[in-house]
Amino acid sequence: FKTLSPWSIAETAAPALSTNKVLIRHVIGERDDTRELNRQFHERLTKLKIPHEYSEIPNVGHDAPGLFAAINDGKSK
Repeated sequence: FKTLSPWSIAETAAPALSTNKVLIRHVIGERDDTRELNRQFHERLTKLKIPHEYSEIPNVGHDAPGLFAAINDGKSK
């Protein structure tokens, strides 16, 4: 489980992700119950110097269609 965790993968893959300029776009709704965990993961990516974009979408919960709609409306980077 830990080996397949995004937290572990980020650390293991950090050099390749940085060198190959992989686009990571991390989008979360401000009303999502997992927002704090996502903020912590964003901080981990930053500490590992993994380039990424992080956005929190206002008035959206844990709702993939709502996030996609907000991204398409330009409410996210």
